[in-house]
Amino acid sequence: MVDGIGASLNGLRDASARIQDSARNIARASTAENPPVNMDKEVVDTLVSSVMYKANAKVLKAQLDNEKSLLDVLT
Repeated sequence: MVDGIGASLNGLRDASARIQDSARNIARASTAENPPVNMDKEVVDTLVSSVMYKANAKVLKAQLDNEKSLLDVLT
């Protein structure tokens, strides 16, 4: 179960990093920096990363609930 928890935590970190990258790129869109920012891509990336984050959070909660149930049975 620990491997699953670690995988979920890695998924949360990855999704969070993707959201931060997109936010940075969207903020950069109002500047004169090159290359130009593809706003459509950044918005889609943000939405997809948000779904990824929520999915990993639900999986993590389920894993922790299962672990708690197992410990309750053993005690």
